[in-house]
Amino acid sequence: MSTTSPTSKNRARVRSVAGRGGGINVARGVKRLGGRASAVHTAGRRVGCRLNRLLDEASIDHIAVDIEEENREALVLFETDSRRRHHIVPPGPRRRRA
Repeated sequence: MSTTSPTSKNRARVRSVAGRGGGINVARGVKRLGGRASAVHTAGRRVGCRLNRLLDEASIDHIAVDIEEENREALVLFETDSRRRHHIVPPGPRRRRA
């Protein structure tokens, strides 16, 4: 989107959908540099299934830890005029010790 406005609808287009997060980002970078790494991540419900599919499609080796709650799904809005990014990150599922 070119800019955001607090008083009107903000129309946007989806540029990409990808699995991200600390360990996933590291595994992606190691792979890009020619190495091998496995990302360990939670996989809960619909979003967890989509994350597994996205990582498979990107050929990123991963180990999914099944959880009962839905995975968190974050959003990054990029304003083309100001070149600012707005990261919208909801709370994630509560993890419990085994």
